[in-house]
Amino acid sequence: MTVGVEVAGLGTAACLAISSLIAADVSRTTGVFEFTKTRMIFASFFMLPVLFIADVPLRVSVADALTLAASSLIGIVVGDLSLIAAISKIGPKKTSIIFSSNVVIGAVLEAAIYHKKTTIEAGVGILLVLTGALIVIAFRGGAGAPLNGHLNAERQNTGVALAVLAAGCQAIGTLISTPVVTAGTSPIMATTIRFCAASLLFVIMGRTRSDDIRTDASSATVYAKIVVSALVGMCGGLTLLMLAITSGKIAISMTYASSTPLVLLLLLWLTRGERPNASSLLGAITAVAGTALLIFEGAHQR
Repeated sequence: MTVGVEVAGLGTAACLAISSLIAADVSRTTGVFEFTKTRMIFASFFMLPVLFIADVPLRVSVADALTLAASSLIGIVVGDLSLIAAISKIGPKKTSIIFSSNVVIGAVLEAAIYHKKTTIEAGVGILLVLTGALIVIAFRGGAGAPLNGHLNAERQNTGVALAVLAAGCQAIGTLISTPVVTAGTSPIMATTIRFCAASLLFVIMGRTRSDDIRTDASSATVYAKIVVSALVGMCGGLTLLMLAITSGKIAISMTYASSTPLVLLLLLWLTRGERPNASSLLGAITAVAGTALLIFEGAHQR
């Protein structure tokens, strides 16, 4: 049982890491908005048959559907756009480490809303995650930076701000949707509604935009990569995470799933020969350790 949880959790992290690598490449061709919109539409289509294959109850109240739509607006539309934009500016490696602060933001918001006391363990976890992110932010320069130092600094600062915004939106979106799921709505049903609501919002937003998709973005290769990103990163990662959680070992599952920054560093090394520098490795290890501590402490409190 434990081995299955480990495999599913690490599989989730691998799916998210692979999706980030694809996003970094393809979003430069299509543009951030077009990539995010197209990926979400594909993910929505892929999730619809899952409802029937998994024999999920299709009953959901109007109030719950609207709550999930609001969660989708913040967590997916704004959050995903910010995340992909951050990846395009500072790369998937730094973005994923900074994005791990969504656990901290979620914990702080939950404590504030539900008046929960912060334990010493949770405080240490928060400190570790923030330290990991700060290490990456402090050493965010590096090889391959543009010659114009001012432009590079501006790009890096914007990317960091977008990654933090994405983390905040992810945390808020999760907090909004959690009561609906805990009240009895199937996680698969809730996720499908969130995906479909986000797709509809993206389509509406797309009609108000005057800029066109970039010249070579309509090629079959580009769309194939977007399909892979939707299947692997969103549908695959979600399925593996739910598989791990259904084992009952939620804390262990989420901890393995949160190791995305470390898996990403390994993938970059294996596929692109980018050996992780000391700051990235230290930041990732520190952030993942803090995330693990927060997850276990949260599970213990529940």
